[in-house]
Amino acid sequence: MKQLRVFIIFFVILVVFNFPGFSYASSEIPSISIQSPSAILIHADSGIILYEKNSKERMFPASTTKIMTAILVIESEHDLSELATVSENAVASIPDGYSHANLKVDEQFTLEQLLDVLMLPSANDAANVLAEHISGSVAAFSNLMNEKAIEIGCLDTHFVNPSGIHSENHYSTAYDLSLIGRYAMQDETFRSIVSKTSCSLPATEKYPFEDRVFNNSNRLLYSDDIYYYPYAIGIKTGFTTPAGDCLVSATSYNDLSFIAVILGGDIDNDEISQRYSDTISLFRFAYNNYVIHTFKNKWDFVQKIEVENASLDTRNLNLLCDNNISALVAVNQIDDINGEIILNQNISAPIREGEILGKIKYSMLGVSYEANLIAENNVDVTPIFKYILKPIFIILLILLILFIIFRKKKNNFYEINNVRF
Repeated sequence: MKQLRVFIIFFVILVVFNFPGFSYASSEIPSISIQSPSAILIHADSGIILYEKNSKERMFPASTTKIMTAILVIESEHDLSELATVSENAVASIPDGYSHANLKVDEQFTLEQLLDVLMLPSANDAANVLAEHISGSVAAFSNLMNEKAIEIGCLDTHFVNPSGIHSENHYSTAYDLSLIGRYAMQDETFRSIVSKTSCSLPATEKYPFEDRVFNNSNRLLYSDDIYYYPYAIGIKTGFTTPAGDCLVSATSYNDLSFIAVILGGDIDNDEISQRYSDTISLFRFAYNNYVIHTFKNKWDFVQKIEVENASLDTRNLNLLCDNNISALVAVNQIDDINGEIILNQNISAPIREGEILGKIKYSMLGVSYEANLIAENNVDVTPIFKYILKPIFIILLILLILFIIFRKKKNNFYEINNVRF
């Protein structure tokens, strides 16, 4: 019988830990393998880093540079319906082998049209035209790019042109590009441009044909492509021989938005593009392991406290949360996260309804979220007469009554004694 019990216990252990397909809870986030030499994944709303690989190593950004170019044009004082003229330098300075929109000298296009061909087919001539129109020269615009990079928080980025044409002095990092991408995607005009799958340029006197039709170079956006990702909404591809395959991408689904950056990618032995396969792996990792969880809703009850010097009927006070607390959380760690309640010192009556009496704080993934704790109702001070003077009055009244009774009995005693004598 004893041997049978041992066998049953052994069998149960074997099944639980080794049976194929059986899963059990774990507090650890699953690991992920990325082939590209440099990568990063961030939550777009908070900027929280969820994965990184050599993310602060300086790399050549290639045409992902154009994200900065586009946002500077959009944020400039120039209206996007404004016309810009194609200069000879803007066209002639593009080296052989680099992408362009076949712009002709002295053609005029709106800034909006130039932004489309800048971001979708990655036209380097359009980048030069925009830079010259905004700042007067490519060099002056590059200075503006570097100033903006510092403003955004980039510490390892330096631009020498608006296009990403290779230069040893033109570099960035996956981390910095995630900051730039996150910043740019907060602009609705930018988001609209990078989510398009095609654009075109109209015929002009210099080029009387309507064949300048372009597709977006980002294959994540095409439903018939092997690299299609249904939640992808941009942002920008890049390639030069020194830079390798680059991709800054964004996705959004169910209020969850992420940004991924891949630098230095290649084509693997199976003819798979690392920049796309790695990006898709990062996004799947994000959606499989993270959610936006609401810990407290506005007006939720948090704690009951007893208030000093309060009247009996208002002494017990409910504290409510004055705002929603929602945050990005690993799905397998939600139950392990508890809020820290911090109350003000020396809480006593009187208290007004809605008065702040402390805060509740949650810390997740290195970020703190908090909301105020407020009084659900007014708290009155203890009435002095009711709780201090009234007892004294009652005691005095009792003593008075006893004194009267005693005095009356004493008088009766004397009266009786007088009669006897």
